[in-house]
Amino acid sequence: MYSGTYENYYFFIIPIILKTDVKKVLHDEIVKTQVFNSELIAGYEHIIYAFKITIRAWKEKRNIAKSLPMELLLSVSATRQIKEALDKIGVKNEKCILIAFSEDKEKLELFLNELLKYSVEDESLIKINNEKIRKLIDLFKINEKEFLIAKKLYESEEIAIQSLVLEKIALFDLTR
Repeated sequence: MYSGTYENYYFFIIPIILKTDVKKVLHDEIVKTQVFNSELIAGYEHIIYAFKITIRAWKEKRNIAKSLPMELLLSVSATRQIKEALDKIGVKNEKCILIAFSEDKEKLELFLNELLKYSVEDESLIKINNEKIRKLIDLFKINEKEFLIAKKLYESEEIAIQSLVLEKIALFDLTR
């Protein structure tokens, strides 16, 4: 699990296996959540970076979606279409990466405690492996030449793919 703050928001990102629908745990609108297909997330940095640019775009009124969680979905998938974002990185099974955020730290902590009653944390879901690299290359339309150059620049394939995904998100933000 990763937790942090950005602007006025407290947040945590947790790779989990859900045993219930997140909406059953959510009791109010103060805590906002979004879930992503764990097979298509390039580490914590992928979500953290997308979260930060989403908050910034929202404050600057450059948002596309009508809700902050949906805007985050668009940023993480680097696409302007909600249906396409859901098709790309929407949850396909109980294994997911969940982000929860709120300006109310206590409510967020209560949500986390409740969530952990209905899920199992699994750090292996956030790790980048060869299969995930191939899926990310396909999803973000990274060509082989780009990937080879990035591999030479960075110490590992994991960091290379992560940097390329973050680049795609940055380019998306410029055209938002």
